[in-house]
Amino acid sequence: DVAGNGERLASRAPYHLDGLARAVLVDVGDDDARPVLCEQHRGGATLSGCCAGDECDTTVEKGGDHEGYRKLRAVFGAIDEVLYIFDHVRVDGPHGRLLRDVDVEIPGVGITVIVGPSGAGKSTLLRLCNRLERPSAGRISFRGTELDRLSPLALRRRVGMVFQRPTPFGGTVLENLRVADPEISRRAAEVLLERVDLDAIFIGRPAQDLSGGEAQRVCLARTLATEPEVLLMDEPTSSVDARSRAVLEALARDLATGGTAVVWVTHDMGQLRRLADQIVVLLDGTVAHSGPMATLERDAPAEVQAFVADAGGGHS
Repeated sequence: DVAGNGERLASRAPYHLDGLARAVLVDVGDDDARPVLCEQHRGGATLSGCCAGDECDTTVEKGGDHEGYRKLRAVFGAIDEVLYIFDHVRVDGPHGRLLRDVDVEIPGVGITVIVGPSGAGKSTLLRLCNRLERPSAGRISFRGTELDRLSPLALRRRVGMVFQRPTPFGGTVLENLRVADPEISRRAAEVLLERVDLDAIFIGRPAQDLSGGEAQRVCLARTLATEPEVLLMDEPTSSVDARSRAVLEALARDLATGGTAVVWVTHDMGQLRRLADQIVVLLDGTVAHSGPMATLERDAPAEVQAFVADAGGGHS
């Protein structure tokens, strides 16, 4: 329990918490204390103390008015909630099976990164999350509700998606943002552009005149205009410049810290290690490994380790 309120939490993977470093929240069965283990020290602190590392500033005072405590309390519910459950999911394509017997859970907090070789089904799995694809067999649930019971339009306003290649519409940048939110003011649109590291002067530019990196950032701003609960990212940095890649990665982390779950597909092992709290490895259309990022080297089966090494993700 946390502060005697009856909420229960299982042990979870590390997640980035703004102002609190990375923490592992562990259910210890104690009404008055819960360890908060910082990444550096792994000391057994409680909600009324701090990490056991003497110089660690991961301090969490117990009490609803303390900023750090409020941030942890805001995250607790999301950690305890599974975002997506895939139950024996199969997807058949016109030329063969794309996914087979996929069983995996995606948590409601942090960044989950999906990796695998080309053709493993990464994008198909992601597209299932907002009903751009439909399973041939099996069930998928979103926050406890089966996907086929949710309106695709309503779901896609809750679950935003950014594609591999930018997809700007005709017209100006402001007009692009108003596709997502017709009521958005010019000032609110400028704030969105600032979030994706674009100057306010871009607001009147024709979207078709933007560079690939600029267009991708506008597409992300357009997606954020609906204030989604979840952000799906399908290799969004594969065709952008280094600056845009850094901006997109940093914003994904900021969004996850703020409570927006992010599911990110990549083939870049360096990006995987920079971003992932949770990992899903697809091989030959099925989940070969899933779990906290820390389990990749410790618990992943041999074929997953071989894939990571071949893809350039192993440590020297």
